Amino acid sequence: GQLGAMKEGSVDAAVSSPPYEQPVGHPSIGSVNKDNWGNDGRDIAGRRGLDSRYGEDQRGGDTFWSAAKEIVQQTFDILRPGGHAIWVTKAFVRKGKRVDFPGQWRALCEAVGFVTLHEHRALLVENNGTQGGLFGEDTEHRTERKSFFRRLAESKGSPRIDWETIHCQIKAEKP
Repeated sequence: GQLGAMKEGSVDAAVSSPPYEQPVGHPSIGSVNKDNWGNDGRDIAGRRGLDSRYGEDQRGGDTFWSAAKEIVQQTFDILRPGGHAIWVTKAFVRKGKRVDFPGQWRALCEAVGFVTLHEHRALLVENNGTQGGLFGEDTEHRTERKSFFRRLAESKGSPRIDWETIHCQIKAEKP
């Protein structure tokens, strides 16, 4: 919608994260924001006139990738030659296995025509060292910037997701 209405070649840079597929009967991939719900179970966002389904994919997996391709293509189209696109992505877990969503997203972007310049990792875990205890035991100190639900899943044996992947890409100059 909104990207398609913009003039082709009119933007120098775009920074975004991709939409996330919502498996049928499951919360969106990523964190679930329970703050939108009041104590009575009614949706606060809906009471404020906001669309509480923002970010939900009602169409299912096959159309997720076609919709994602449309977003990437429209982003590519609005960028001027030499313009940059920055995508922030994160792996997720499906059926107990880590899914390389960042790699899939990069492949989609490159198929549309983007050239990847850099790939960075933004750590969600910071190790702050080990401290000796009063009675000889060592305590490892670390800070985790993860949702409660991700920490809970990992405590139950789910594969760890300790970083987000940032793809820095460019719309190549026309030869």
